[in-house]
Amino acid sequence: MMGALRQPVAPVRSDEALGEVAREVLVALRRRRLQAGSGAGASLTRGQLMARVSAAVGRRVSDRTVRAALEELRAAAHPVVSSSAASGYWLSDDQAEIQECIDRTYLSRIRHHAAAARGLRRAASVVASAPEQQGRLLG
Repeated sequence: MMGALRQPVAPVRSDEALGEVAREVLVALRRRRLQAGSGAGASLTRGQLMARVSAAVGRRVSDRTVRAALEELRAAAHPVVSSSAASGYWLSDDQAEIQECIDRTYLSRIRHHAAAARGLRRAASVVASAPEQQGRLLG
């Protein structure tokens, strides 16, 4: 989706304050955007990011490290989005695209984690109020 060009949001931290891997992921995403334009067509998969970043830093970078770098970039207000309809990650200048990523990814996770927390609270309540019920819960 091609968004209107907007003034970029100032990141919370400067690029220099990012970790090495996050900086290199950002470089790779910016280069891809320059080559392919905006939207999902400018996406890079985590595998592609792993390969590019590994080459840039001179050592193997794991999938987990790339995922952490993507979260670091998002936390620093870099508009890194993904979509279930397109594989990969890209820098977005489209507010609706960013909001969709928030709704689909983060709000869904929040609901999932909240349900798990409610279940654990119920379990803690049972354990605290009726120790004889522990066998039912644990076994």
